[in-house]
Amino acid sequence: MKIVKTMIATLTLLLSMAAFALDLDAAKSQGLVGEQTDGYLGVVKATPAAVELAAEINQKRR
Repeated sequence: MKIVKTMIATLTLLLSMAAFALDLDAAKSQGLVGEQTDGYLGVVKATPAAVELAAEINQKRR
């Protein structure tokens, strides 16, 4: 029973983290990232989520 509760708690935590994942439009509208003249994203406010998002998108743009 304890294992089931732990698994449910872990799954709930993972799903809630996905719900709070930052997307590009939200990051731009919050002023966290912006487009640079070279076509890459620049981080305006260095939150962990903004830095991660910019790195992921810039990697895909390369």
